Amino acid sequence: MSRGGKSTKIMVNRDKTTTGGLIDHYLSQKGDRGWTQTHLAGKIGVSAAEVSRWVTGERPLPEKRRHEIAKVLDIQQEDLLPGAPMRSDVKRLYIREIDKMSDSEVRAKLEEHMDSKR
Repeated sequence: MSRGGKSTKIMVNRDKTTTGGLIDHYLSQKGDRGWTQTHLAGKIGVSAAEVSRWVTGERPLPEKRRHEIAKVLDIQQEDLLPGAPMRSDVKRLYIREIDKMSDSEVRAKLEEHMDSKR
């Protein structure tokens, strides 16, 4: 990719313990084939190079941008904090499992859960 004659290389971060890795993870979950950093950059009005800098850890992710990215990716801001559990992923897994169950199975699981909390 080039801009004004300069080449911009988009870096990927697969380490989900970093903010950049979490951004890349959630981008890969969007749509049928995932979103690119360039797509995200366009959605929040910054350059792809800037998104790449956040992803690689070259620059910290500003709080304002964390809010914008969370909104665009339809996740909680906290989901982009290193060490945060991936609540969105966990919710999706639970929903998939619940969808496979009958109403009586769901009730039984909820009762079992509530009993374990007492």
